[in-house]
Amino acid sequence: MILPEQKPLKITCPVCERKTKLFVLKFLETYDVPKEEMEVLKNAGDIVPPYMEKPLYNLLCTRVKPDLNSTMNPTISKIKSHRIGLFQKRCTLSDLVARVFLYYFIDHEKQLAGLTFRIGKEVQYDTK
Repeated sequence: MILPEQKPLKITCPVCERKTKLFVLKFLETYDVPKEEMEVLKNAGDIVPPYMEKPLYNLLCTRVKPDLNSTMNPTISKIKSHRIGLFQKRCTLSDLVARVFLYYFIDHEKQLAGLTFRIGKEVQYDTK
């Protein structure tokens, strides 16, 4: 576990591009994720480069191996309900509970780090 489970991450929704929050409900081990889903997710080449910042670098350096340049954490997460458009229609990702894969990128030379994510399959998870 790299980030505290109780603190939501501020994200931009990949569907509607609105600002919303991602709540990490549970961190998973890679063996908790179906093998076929892990194979597809190992390649981070198509991930949008994250915004790199110093505070995240400081946080990650205290929680991951110092020689690691990038890592991936599978989670079960919930995307906060949010609305789009003039008539405030709910986004298709509102309240979605799914496996979400968090990717951390670290540039030790510049002392910067960034976080991005990929949404996997929807899962049933009791959020109470």
